[in-house]
Amino acid sequence: VFAAIYIGFAVYFNNHFMFSTEINGVDFSLKSVDQVESYMKKQVEDYSLTLKESDGDQEDINGSDISLKYVPGDQVSQLAKEQNNAFWIESLWKKNQIEAQIGVEYDESALKQIIDNLECMKEENQTASVDAHPEFQTDKFVVVPEVIGTQINREKFDQAVSEAINGFQTELDLTEADCYIAPKYVSDSKEVVDA
Repeated sequence: VFAAIYIGFAVYFNNHFMFSTEINGVDFSLKSVDQVESYMKKQVEDYSLTLKESDGDQEDINGSDISLKYVPGDQVSQLAKEQNNAFWIESLWKKNQIEAQIGVEYDESALKQIIDNLECMKEENQTASVDAHPEFQTDKFVVVPEVIGTQINREKFDQAVSEAINGFQTELDLTEADCYIAPKYVSDSKEVVDA
């Protein structure tokens, strides 16, 4: 009986996701490929990406503004096939977190235009980072620590936004995604310490 149940679950997980399975942060435990695709399709209708900026401000990119649409493909079924069905029992205690790009299409020129008009992209809202440097104070030299500014690295920013949209992520932290131009020298840089 146990063997029959075990084999039954192994067959079931051919086109269903195992216990404790998350795709891009969403729990899809025991969901079928069709259910996951239906969820993805619905998400497109009211999709919005929130950009969390280092100064605490937030800005949104709405899917409707870039003509975002879900394109059914074999990505989800491929993820299901990549599961190791023979060892499905491990999923009872072992979490499976999958980061995957989902089939979406959007108007890239519209996205570029929206990015160009974001508040964080305006020159007057960007401050350059300041390198750590030695400074004479009172009677000795001290290292003045670096200051990370709000100047955007456009190439990294565009890539991070694109990956977030393709992964259906709802938030993008610009600091965590390394979208700001960092100082060249920090407090413990050899050049600063030597100087």
